[in-house]
Amino acid sequence: MVACFARLAPALALLLMSQALVNCAKEPVAAPAGPPTTFCKDGDRVCKGNYSATCTGGGTAYALTFCGDKTCQGGECKDTLCPKNQLTCDGQTAVLKCPADGMTNPTTSQKCKTSSPAEKCSDGACLPNACHGGDATKKADVKCGDKTLFVCTKGVWVQTVCGSVQYCDTATAACVNRVCTPTTQQCKDAKVAQVCDDRGAGWVDQVCATTEGCYDGVCRITLASSGNAKDASTGGTQDAAVGEVSDSVAVGTGDTLVKPPKDIDFGIPDVFKVTISAGKTPTAEEKELNLDFPSASYLPVLKALQVSGNKDSLLVEIQLGAVEDFQTGTFSTAGGEAGDTKVGMSDGTGRAGGAHPWQAVEYDIEIITFEDVGGRIVGKFSAELLNSSTKKKAYLTNGTFDIKRN
Repeated sequence: MVACFARLAPALALLLMSQALVNCAKEPVAAPAGPPTTFCKDGDRVCKGNYSATCTGGGTAYALTFCGDKTCQGGECKDTLCPKNQLTCDGQTAVLKCPADGMTNPTTSQKCKTSSPAEKCSDGACLPNACHGGDATKKADVKCGDKTLFVCTKGVWVQTVCGSVQYCDTATAACVNRVCTPTTQQCKDAKVAQVCDDRGAGWVDQVCATTEGCYDGVCRITLASSGNAKDASTGGTQDAAVGEVSDSVAVGTGDTLVKPPKDIDFGIPDVFKVTISAGKTPTAEEKELNLDFPSASYLPVLKALQVSGNKDSLLVEIQLGAVEDFQTGTFSTAGGEAGDTKVGMSDGTGRAGGAHPWQAVEYDIEIITFEDVGGRIVGKFSAELLNSSTKKKAYLTNGTFDIKRN
């Protein structure tokens, strides 16, 4: 451009260059970006703490599902390799701890002493062989294992197993009821989210970024528009006035704000799944069934754990016994670990003498989690069934259940 101006008369070239500089000075400068109107794409999933967050409402809100005992990774609730933060023993010599996300195997967190005073590991705690019972000169020894309170009484460790909604507290030497469910979230105020700690003992503050506000327990980008904002909960539009309350938290700074739906699912859905087949290996047509009305309860008179579910006229029932309350492990016909166990199925053809027409001749059952009333019963199972009338066989494969205990 300068070379072109050089061919012109000097005075004219100078005039044109001056005018060009004036025009450049008048070019509009981009205004700073205001608050966005969307922050995600419908259907995209991310993790918000231990919640699976699915983008909804045209990019204006998240539908949140609590992962509970599972861990959110890549926007999905994934099974863990071990219970989060669980303390176990490596024989009697060391304490193993599962990581906070449960996605890798437990590692050694403490080695028990072998010299005086020697220790032994019990329920994830190194306990000295000699302990103090709280006499006039010495404070009583108190230790917490994974789910067990140990209190030294007259030189002996007395154990108390804490309930499924309790945690062990050394300060009070007691099993204490949880304040909150571990890894759940709530809003403390418009700018601070709170996360329940891994014991359920209290809430931990998490301050949102300057461009975010706390909605439904998680920090989200604050959205704004010049007109009516799309209401993600109804699909319509609404004017969200300054200071509008969302999940009991006042939000708003002067713009029209999107009000996200209050759609957190804090509960863990009950699941009872199994594939029923005519042969040991299911065919492509023999699909996995998700049974309705899953139920799990412990019958103390029979010392039996009972799990059941049904689909239309089909009923599958497991009665594992004799077992103790809270007992976990593997049980099978070959091992004979629970000799009174029955696995039965009714298919709507009637019962013989009140019993299920299909009864297990072989079974394998694994109880992974066995918590108190209100807690979870989690396990896996398979079985070979025989119909007492027709003498036909059927097979239960890939059976799983995760049910709130009645």
